[in-house]
Amino acid sequence: MKSCANSYVPYHDVVETFFKFWWNEELDILKETSVTSDRLWKAVDRRRSGTIFNDRQQCKRRYKRCYLL
Repeated sequence: MKSCANSYVPYHDVVETFFKFWWNEELDILKETSVTSDRLWKAVDRRRSGTIFNDRQQCKRRYKRCYLL
């Protein structure tokens, strides 16, 4: 079974750059801030108004906008 897998399944040595070759440091930072703001929002009862909610939405929008471009 292992020899069949070695023969037919594609393999790449550098996994970090193979699957998400377009990923960069800016996306790392935007994702981390988005996750952090989401965790803070969840910690304060998930209210749908206020500065914490607005900050969460803004971080999420920035990350998605950069991710989709």
